[in-house]
Amino acid sequence: MASMDLSVTIVNDTLGDQEFIVYQQNVVPNLKNYLTAAWEYAYLANGGARWDFVLPAAFEVSGTEDAMSSGSKTTNVLAARYGDQFALSESTIPPISAFKIEKIGTSAGAAVVTILNTIATGPCWAEVDKNGHQLFAAFLAPNQSVNFAIEPTLYVAIASSVAKGEFFEAPSLAQSWAFPYEGFTSLVITATQNPTTGELALTGVIGE
Repeated sequence: MASMDLSVTIVNDTLGDQEFIVYQQNVVPNLKNYLTAAWEYAYLANGGARWDFVLPAAFEVSGTEDAMSSGSKTTNVLAARYGDQFALSESTIPPISAFKIEKIGTSAGAAVVTILNTIATGPCWAEVDKNGHQLFAAFLAPNQSVNFAIEPTLYVAIASSVAKGEFFEAPSLAQSWAFPYEGFTSLVITATQNPTTGELALTGVIGE
């Protein structure tokens, strides 16, 4: 998987203002209840407005009681590497009530990260973040685990109905483009529009 940060520029050369979201996906989703988040979001005016940002290679893991609720109880956040294994747990022994995630092991050479829900009393969500912003989340029943590996591809969508940090089902987006970047450190994406048909297109130029 990608081990270098990616410098990204998105340029809006379409005929109108556009709302862009960027996100990533899990290579090995082993659960049905799995959601993707709009990792970053920008509103760009037409006429060449640009958006510059860095997509980090590093990522973090955490847990939440309900990924769809902004007021839900959440755990601490831990840095993660491929091969790491984590457990979500909750202590309800008075006076301590702690919902937490902790590293429980490492599998050398493994290409995934594993998160296990050890809470016997109910389900929760495992989350993956980059730079403090959500990438995706998986619903875990008690004693259920999820494996994940972040696909080294940046997905860009033009979508006015999805806000930064909001979870959605990626296949539901009508206009989305994929830009693989493994082994590269920069990506310039230009959005254009056919003046006759109104059709939008995104093209990317990758660089070392």
